[in-house]
Amino acid sequence: MIRGDVTIGALVAALAAYKDLSSPWKELLAYYNQSADMSLRWETITERFAPEGMVDDALVYGPVEDVPRLTGDIVLDQVTVRDGDGNPVLEDITVTLPAGAVIGISATNDEDRRALAEVLTRETLTTSGTVTLAGQDIKTLHQSVIAKRVGHATSRPIMFQGSFGDNVLMPVRFAPVDGVEADDFAREAVRAGNTADMLGAQWLDPAIAGVDSPDDLRAWWTKLIEGMGSGAALTRRAMDQQCDAEAHPKLSEALIALRRLCCIN
Repeated sequence: MIRGDVTIGALVAALAAYKDLSSPWKELLAYYNQSADMSLRWETITERFAPEGMVDDALVYGPVEDVPRLTGDIVLDQVTVRDGDGNPVLEDITVTLPAGAVIGISATNDEDRRALAEVLTRETLTTSGTVTLAGQDIKTLHQSVIAKRVGHATSRPIMFQGSFGDNVLMPVRFAPVDGVEADDFAREAVRAGNTADMLGAQWLDPAIAGVDSPDDLRAWWTKLIEGMGSGAALTRRAMDQQCDAEAHPKLSEALIALRRLCCIN
């Protein structure tokens, strides 16, 4: 303006426009900061739920036609497992565990033992190397095969909500065995990305345990509990419980019949 390149009127107009531009500019910066923050949060969340090396969805969802028995050797070939920081938990393990053998494995800490157990149940995928169960790569097995053929019992079992019998029979309840038609709640569950399996369906499948009926299955696990030495404790606990006559009519009739025998004796 001193040199005469800009007039006073143009300078006043520029200053006035700059003052009016301040508020929209702040709103634009606030929108940019919010957009960048939400984008970063979205990337962080998706990375947590979709890390590298996850099992293919086709091996987890959907029915499977063949569930082979894994009656064979367990072979670990140069297996290495690393934690989230990249530190090796299991490193370069090569061993063959013969079928039908009882094997004890000692480790320096709980993390090593837990990592090996999770590798054999595919809860943890190996960083390198292969795990073969009866000649089949564990990474190619459907989750139904692992759930039905691989068992893992820890020193700290988890009791799910329900009776003791429900927890014992949990391994033979993989999927509904009857054709219960899906209702509105099931369809809404599918829309939300959840399963459409009905809770009210019949989940107990005696064929998994090699028996013909639920009664044969209960008789089998009753013998199993007796062999474990827990039968007396469960019987004493059952004597303190109330019996639902509608849910267990045969048991109710048998208990009533016992009253006459007690009176006679």
